[in-house]
Amino acid sequence: MVFKGLFPYNLMRRIESKEDIERRKKRNMKIGAIFVLGMLALSSIGYAFLSSDGQGNGGGAQEQGNVSFDGNRWNFLYGQRRISLLNSLEDVKNISIDIDFGIADYSGADFYIASENKGISGEIADNLGPFAGRMQEACYLNCTLNLPEKNCDSKIIAWRNSAENRVFQNKSCIFIEGDMRAADAFLYKIFGMQ
Repeated sequence: MVFKGLFPYNLMRRIESKEDIERRKKRNMKIGAIFVLGMLALSSIGYAFLSSDGQGNGGGAQEQGNVSFDGNRWNFLYGQRRISLLNSLEDVKNISIDIDFGIADYSGADFYIASENKGISGEIADNLGPFAGRMQEACYLNCTLNLPEKNCDSKIIAWRNSAENRVFQNKSCIFIEGDMRAADAFLYKIFGMQ
């Protein structure tokens, strides 16, 4: 009687036949396989929904047409060349652009950049420079710096500080007024994205 309380019947394992053990193993394997397949399917569906809306937390890729956001800059391909800009197409869509130039006008050609804003001149040089024959800093008309003075007889991209963002053309001169959004609007236009 003393041992009856120490070893209750319900804690003892029953003896199973070999067939019962095999049947239990197969059942457990099926349940495990169904669980893993279900998790794979649900994660794929979840990833598809999260990546298709283009609204992430800034860490994933977002897209606007052929332009995608890598978490830092907006990128698109022109031929085999990656163009990388600070602003999205959406950010620059309302900026007035009145130019007739395209990338063909700069391909293999010499042109000048007149800008005291290093960010804007860098953005233009990094993206347009590889297509040019030669690119150089210059001054538009009156120059106080040790740079060549150019006018609209040469291809020149001139930046001017302004409260209003706009891009316009006078002969061979392109005038970009405003901030980096105006420079990016110009580049989207040149590469045929706007």
